[in-house]
Amino acid sequence: MKSSILYRKVIMLTLAVVLLTFSIQGISYSQVPVENIHEGEVPDIPVEIEIVESLSVNQIYDKAIRSVVWIRTPDGGQASGVLISRELGLAVTNAHVTNKNERIDAYFPVRNRKGLLISDRNFYLNESNREVLRELGYYTSGRVINENFKTDLAIVSLDGLPETSLQVELSTTIGMEVNEPVEVLGNPGALDLWRWTAGRFQRTFQLDAGFSDSSLEKVKVNLLHIKADIFGGNSGGPVLNKRGELIGIVKSSDRLMETIAIPTEHIAEMLSQLRLRHIFSLTNYTALTVPYQVMWIDGGIWDQKEPLEPGEGRIHWYTGPSDNISPGYPLVRFDYIAGDRDVTFKLYSVETYSRFFGTDITDRVGREMDAREYHLGYDSRTKELTLYDSEKK
Repeated sequence: MKSSILYRKVIMLTLAVVLLTFSIQGISYSQVPVENIHEGEVPDIPVEIEIVESLSVNQIYDKAIRSVVWIRTPDGGQASGVLISRELGLAVTNAHVTNKNERIDAYFPVRNRKGLLISDRNFYLNESNREVLRELGYYTSGRVINENFKTDLAIVSLDGLPETSLQVELSTTIGMEVNEPVEVLGNPGALDLWRWTAGRFQRTFQLDAGFSDSSLEKVKVNLLHIKADIFGGNSGGPVLNKRGELIGIVKSSDRLMETIAIPTEHIAEMLSQLRLRHIFSLTNYTALTVPYQVMWIDGGIWDQKEPLEPGEGRIHWYTGPSDNISPGYPLVRFDYIAGDRDVTFKLYSVETYSRFFGTDITDRVGREMDAREYHLGYDSRTKELTLYDSEKK
């Protein structure tokens, strides 16, 4: 039931973000530590438009920095990301950051006893600190559960979160003015962590990202153009409007401060692709080739699988809310008396693990961490095949 509720919350989170399209132009400022931020002017708002209170730059930073993560990848990459669902532990970053890695390391900002953010990278990498940071959720591992190189986005499921973490609020650029201020947070390389950069929103535009994987239809990607002086390591960091809401994440920039960001509409699209999968694995530890069948729901049909060869393992999953699976399901059956001429089925009820995955589950699901493990064993004395729960001693 709990996983069914989480599934519905993913959909609700997706529906909260509306699509956007528009165009615009402007300038920007250099990257500076947060303590050097000075307040800017708030533009006048016509009285006939609903007035939404703007936050000061410091207010935006203090609130939003709690959602920003510093990402380190197994291949030595460093970048940024942002927490988009605290309840589900989901963060978003760039696909060019995760770069087909199964897992990444993520760090949340820590404050010292005086309440100041610790921005020294060595503090987070110090081996004597890491175990405490892990226990408190400031240092955690994350599993990449959806990755799309056409939109350059990746969704990461974090193993832990600190109590201080806060998910960012999602918005769009609809109604934004030319040169309207935006704020960029992230972790540019060779600088201290948790940096702030001022910018100016320019326009949205569209690029052709090639053909879809499933058809010959061309994929169009919407992008944001802003002026901001950012560097490598800011990739995946949040771009925020004057209310501190997420309008996109950084994709790239150049020396002329021409910065490209991916709008929240593509983040919403990736979230909508997430599905709760119920997963178990079956491994054949015998010297026999074993045909078998699986039934996922009460009143369903037996799904006949390719026979398992000796030593072969296979992962099975079902997509949908947990409510659809009746108690005692899924079921596995096979001819458990080897060598006789009759088919004598024996039924086994198996348990599953529940995991969120996107459309690329086939490339991402892992037997050890994602699936409840079962294996086939053979008793040569009785000539009987048996299904064992590999996780029960």
